Amino acid sequence: MTGGPGQGKSTLSLRLAADIATHLLEGAEPPLSEPVVPLRLTARELAARLTSPFPQALADSAVADHGAYLGPDLDPRVFAARVSGRRWLLLVDGLDEVASAPQRDRLVHVLAAWASTPDSPYRVVLTTRPIEGSALAPLQQIGAARYELQPFDEPALRRFAANWFDDPTHTDRFLRQIRAAHLHELVCVPLLATIAAIVYEQHGDRPLPDNQYELYESYLKYLRGRSEHTLQPLLEHLGRVRLEEDTSLIAAAESWARTHLPTTDGLIDQLTATGPFTRRGDDLRFLHHSFAEHLAATAQARRLPDRFTPDHGDFATLLHSARPDHQGRHARAVLLHYTHLHPSQADELLRWLHEGTADHHLLAARLLAAHLPASAETSAAFLATARDWAMTSTYPAMKILSAASRATHHPGLGHWLADLMRDEDAPGPPASKPPPHWPPACAGKQRRRPRPASSRPPATRRCRCRTASRRPKPSRSAEAPRGPPRKPASEASSTTRAPPRPIAARPRSSWPGSAPQPVSAP
Repeated sequence: MTGGPGQGKSTLSLRLAADIATHLLEGAEPPLSEPVVPLRLTARELAARLTSPFPQALADSAVADHGAYLGPDLDPRVFAARVSGRRWLLLVDGLDEVASAPQRDRLVHVLAAWASTPDSPYRVVLTTRPIEGSALAPLQQIGAARYELQPFDEPALRRFAANWFDDPTHTDRFLRQIRAAHLHELVCVPLLATIAAIVYEQHGDRPLPDNQYELYESYLKYLRGRSEHTLQPLLEHLGRVRLEEDTSLIAAAESWARTHLPTTDGLIDQLTATGPFTRRGDDLRFLHHSFAEHLAATAQARRLPDRFTPDHGDFATLLHSARPDHQGRHARAVLLHYTHLHPSQADELLRWLHEGTADHHLLAARLLAAHLPASAETSAAFLATARDWAMTSTYPAMKILSAASRATHHPGLGHWLADLMRDEDAPGPPASKPPPHWPPACAGKQRRRPRPASSRPPATRRCRCRTASRRPKPSRSAEAPRGPPRKPASEASSTTRAPPRPIAARPRSSWPGSAPQPVSAP
């Protein structure tokens, strides 16, 4: 089961375990056709115990995850066979949270081996964020099904708000604030919708923050209440520990406190009362892994120089690491947090990226989409270059345009987009014919829906894919191009492109020859 951060993977595993347990204890309607006994474990705990026989590893992980909720002397032999003829349903949550790549790969191999035989005492549900590479290949080889959690669309977001607020007036006002702050893309994620609802209740008449950084900061401030800020460095330290090491957060907190605080008395109780933590077993857990990522990015950003210097080793490493799509998320978050801590350096960063290569332009567009706090003048200068990219079919023109068009905090974005749509030379549908079935704001990444042949205009404009005047592919050189190629006046037109198609209507491929099944977020 794959899904992005905050999409509801952990909630889904908890709900499935609860529904099956309710059926077993009260005779309710079974959620699965096969009778099973659920056992929910975190991937981090299980991966750290695979040096033991598998039943022993399951027992030790259950004790680590559930602690005092279990009775004494949990016998590993219970997990070695079926229970009253029922298989164990192992709900293993958060594969992507295993910090060690070798441990993560070993866990996938072990789960695939135990689930591959018909007489196995286990069925397995594994949740994870999308992982690049071949980490999930063992599951592919045994024919495991793959499902993908879908984001909130507009009707789902309205149902969420109606269930959260008792008063329809607050429901409508909350949704109006979401639109006014251009938060549609963020609150498509259930976790962020929940945080936005909590912040809305705390803010009273004040508008919601318009970006993820300030939304998380507002929520953490709400958790702290009136307590002192002396624990903020500790929270950031624990965020880094969780991302970089598989170690106890309580041990890490006490070790840090012995050096930085006069006493450690009541420290863990204070963390659970004022921080994004919960007690699980004998250790602390973040309420959600994204809180650890947010705090770790802030901690790393604080250690950077006060002035942006691209030749500095730390900045050079970040700028290089921030380029990949999924793997560059954390590095981009560090750069973004740095500009919120040092707002005057946002323009310096954007100008430097603007003067760089195509990869730098794509990184700049992605940072603007995340609401980089750059000035209107500097942002407008970069958007002019993004418009030049939009007039070409050269990679990464579409990625730059897609990211730049989400810089909703820039005051001139609406005029910029409208002007681009009216441009007859732009390779897209003319403004006089808006695309039908325009997808809702929360539809996520879009696919393109082909038009019926009868509705297509005559092929009088240059097409990107099927005309004799198609631009040859650029050669791959060692250095990326430094800017968008300018289109000659002789190539001033192109055929109308098909309108976008929502991803839920055409699922992305998963294993070769199959596609993930779309699943509504819980």
